[in-house]
Amino acid sequence: MPTKPATKPAAKPAPTTPQHRDVYAALCAAQAKFPVLGKAATGQVGNQRYKYLTYDEMVKAVVPVLTAEGLCYFHLISDETNGDYLTLETCLVYTGKMDDEGQNTISSVWPLQPDRAGPQAMGSAITYGKRYTLGAILGIAAEEDDDGAAAQGKPGSKSFLVAAPITQKQIVTMGECFTEIGWDANRQRETLDKVTKGRTNNATELYGSEATTTIKRLRELIEEAKESMEESPDEPYVDDGPDEPENLL
Repeated sequence: MPTKPATKPAAKPAPTTPQHRDVYAALCAAQAKFPVLGKAATGQVGNQRYKYLTYDEMVKAVVPVLTAEGLCYFHLISDETNGDYLTLETCLVYTGKMDDEGQNTISSVWPLQPDRAGPQAMGSAITYGKRYTLGAILGIAAEEDDDGAAAQGKPGSKSFLVAAPITQKQIVTMGECFTEIGWDANRQRETLDKVTKGRTNNATELYGSEATTTIKRLRELIEEAKESMEESPDEPYVDDGPDEPENLL
């Protein structure tokens, strides 16, 4: 008997990526499909215990959904603060076709300021930053809600949410700026007291963000003094006294 020619199985159609008008519409579609994400890991700071969603569990759950909607994400580590500290930037990108005026990227920046030196501390800070920035962009709560207790410094709150402390490099840089601008110890303490709104006048007790603001303003004052000297080389530079807080910040 004649045999029938073998038939080839029909080719499966290539998967198509939904078309969204911009990255926000794509994210909205993805959020509706995210699975329920449990917080299985447990951490402890002092006497306070808390549960949180680990970075790898978050990635495992959201990547398939993001990919289906034409979304991808990546992290970048860079120095955007003139050497004061590194920053981690997380970007969510829509790769599909969209409206001509649509936005295709959302990003979030996190300062990398570990509380101690060493590669392990920096690695922990990077993982922590990845988890928080990705969770913030995607609208995922990575940890239990403490009703704002940590941000307000209430007893028993999670201290890891308090602003990062000043780094040794920032202390050195600030000292160099104070020396270059010619401010004595009293003037320095008065400045730090204004920057911290009376919290402290000791440079080692500043938060990293306060140090960054102070260093940036000091550098601006130094440049202004140099420009003044160049424009009027025969006139001595006159120090008008400490800047008011609103001028220094």
